[in-house]
Amino acid sequence: MATIEEIRQELERTRGDYEKADKKLEELNELKKNLRTLNREIRREKDEEKKKILEGDSKDLEEEIGELEKEKEKLEEEKEVWRKEVLEWGKRLREFGGGEGNEQIA
Repeated sequence: MATIEEIRQELERTRGDYEKADKKLEELNELKKNLRTLNREIRREKDEEKKKILEGDSKDLEEEIGELEKEKEKLEEEKEVWRKEVLEWGKRLREFGGGEGNEQIA
């Protein structure tokens, strides 16, 4: 059977363990809170990085679209020049051959 003194010593040890556990629990809760804050900051930074990347991609795409539009205009102009050339060649061939085109010599 335990004496009163032994019971008191055990009680004091238990209180000390409880206080240590309570401090550890507070530290754990604080660490969890800090972790949540860090995770939010990381997500925010990633979102900002994605936004910067997308803005950069957007600028690149805008530049590429501008270049493609210029190239399209150039090709349209060249197409018109070639169309006129083909019409002129057809006219000259008809004049040279004396016919209106697609006549077969039989």
